[in-house]
Amino acid sequence: MARYNKGGRPETENKREVKKLILFTTEEFELLKIKYSESKTYHNLSDMIRDILLKNEYKVLTTDQKLLVETSFLIGFVKKVGVNFNQLLRHFNQKKLDSFSTFEKDAVIFNLQEIKKSYDLILTFFNKEQK
Repeated sequence: MARYNKGGRPETENKREVKKLILFTTEEFELLKIKYSESKTYHNLSDMIRDILLKNEYKVLTTDQKLLVETSFLIGFVKKVGVNFNQLLRHFNQKKLDSFSTFEKDAVIFNLQEIKKSYDLILTFFNKEQK
């Protein structure tokens, strides 16, 4: 009779069945625990050891406050470009260009200038990062 899963955790296709016991000295294990606590990306110590052994990877998550501020600043400008671009396209979709009033043409020009300013700031940010 086939087992019916009534919910809960789905069964994994590639289930780990082989175990290997590794012995560490107290100093080695303390060093391993320090690396694990510094990484902040692994759910458990086994995942970290598996990444190190099989993929030659070791991931460390750092919380650089300056980078965090710069990234949120950059995201804000990218959103601003998207909003201005959407407003510009909305103007174009609502009317034909030759039927625009002077006010609407000024609004389109203003949106284009805002997009240009934001784009220049983003380029300045990336050029600063490359140096």
